[in-house]
Amino acid sequence: MLAIVNGQPRELGPIEYLKLSSTTASMSCVGARSTLLRSAREREHILLGFEKALLRIDEVIALISRVENPRKRAKVCRARSRSTTSASCAPTLKRAPAIRLHRAPGAGHHRAATPTPHRHGAAKDPRRIGGDPRKIAGYLEILNSEERLNEVLIGEFEEVKRKFGDDRRTEIGFAVGDISIEDLIADEDMVVTVTHTGYLKRTALDTYRKQGRGGRGRTGMGTRSDDFIEHLFVASTHSYILVFTNLGRLYWVKVYNIPDAGATGKGRHVANLINLMPDETVQAFLPVKEFPEDQFIVMATKQGTIKKCSLDVFSRPMSRGIIAIGLKDDDELVSARLLEDSTDILIATHEGQAIRFNHEDVRPMGRPAAGVRGIRLGKHDWVIALLCVKPEHLVLSMAENGIGKRTQLDEYRLTNRGGKGVINMKTSKRTGDVITVMKVSEDDDVIIITRQGKIIRIESSTIRKTGRSASGVKLVNPEEGDVVAAASVAPKEELDELEGEGGENGQGTLIQ
Repeated sequence: MLAIVNGQPRELGPIEYLKLSSTTASMSCVGARSTLLRSAREREHILLGFEKALLRIDEVIALISRVENPRKRAKVCRARSRSTTSASCAPTLKRAPAIRLHRAPGAGHHRAATPTPHRHGAAKDPRRIGGDPRKIAGYLEILNSEERLNEVLIGEFEEVKRKFGDDRRTEIGFAVGDISIEDLIADEDMVVTVTHTGYLKRTALDTYRKQGRGGRGRTGMGTRSDDFIEHLFVASTHSYILVFTNLGRLYWVKVYNIPDAGATGKGRHVANLINLMPDETVQAFLPVKEFPEDQFIVMATKQGTIKKCSLDVFSRPMSRGIIAIGLKDDDELVSARLLEDSTDILIATHEGQAIRFNHEDVRPMGRPAAGVRGIRLGKHDWVIALLCVKPEHLVLSMAENGIGKRTQLDEYRLTNRGGKGVINMKTSKRTGDVITVMKVSEDDDVIIITRQGKIIRIESSTIRKTGRSASGVKLVNPEEGDVVAAASVAPKEELDELEGEGGENGQGTLIQ
């Protein structure tokens, strides 16, 4: 809670607040007792003067009876008290105001003079004087002893409790109907886009549904010249985006936490949404709204290990992330995919090998498990892609020198996991090594980016279909010293709406 401590605002926890409260109460008690002590001493001072006046009543009467004005009487008393001869029998400076003498009616005659209490309410009976020293001693005991002060405080608190304490009329708890921040956010579909360099943003789906067929589209995301949209999917604002990294860790991002940057905004980098570790890079984004036990995620590592996990083991989000797969020191996660019904798993390697097997060949495992062998690799080979494919899919392979091809899935015979696989693409000095393998359909578009930032967009239907062991055809002509860095696939219709048609350059659409 927020409180003022020594004139400054501070946020206090319960323990610190109680300590400061007791200290404040102690100081208040000390202040109150100090005031009472001062009042008691003043009263004692007056009563002592009153006692002296009674003991020498005749001298006092003779001293002040000749003065009629009460104020002058006080001056005479004060002057007399300062004299050395009669100071012992006259009231002192503070005692004088408490003494009053009544003059009897008639000149020169005085009624029996009796000093009476004035403003301070001094008692007529001097025997009551003894009560004040006891009070003074009690106040001094409280002020000089912390233990005694605490006893007084406890007693006063108990008295307050006795007078005003009653049973609590309300209950403090967590009701079923408690409102969270998520309850205040509308559950609506959003278009989530992720660029090749890791920028995320969300945009309302209605933004892209207000155009007629055949239009030129609209700008859907502002990107740099060396960036492009790599992932595009529709997800609810209450859905999670599962973020898998090369270190085998998993992070959760709620869709409503992804900035709504508008139609032309670039969005926010993924490193600003999750706490990535040093040298950690994102390898996969998977949209998930629920975590059923009968739905699975498959993961593949660079050294050919594969693992299948139920979504249920990832149903407890943690801000610091969790380990999704156990990795060896020299291994890293390459990809993660959601499994669908009747799908096969295809793993492709850097040197042009591929293996296809049924996902049921991999048993479900726990979260910390390291997985099983998916493909047996050559000495200098490593895994570059993991695909979950169906019979209607085509396999698009892309080499670093701009050579690519499409192949029917039937060309890859079903085998058992753990084998060496079959030739996926015949590599040579002309083609270079394989940099990516993707699944495509006739309506998809392919985006290719080179290391120097050149981006080419090509319709999948314009890429020649060839056999499994063929080299392929030229898709892009990199300049000297330049090679293909990455490629991505997105549905053509959605890209048209997001980025516009652009102009033809003979090699596809250049995205600026």
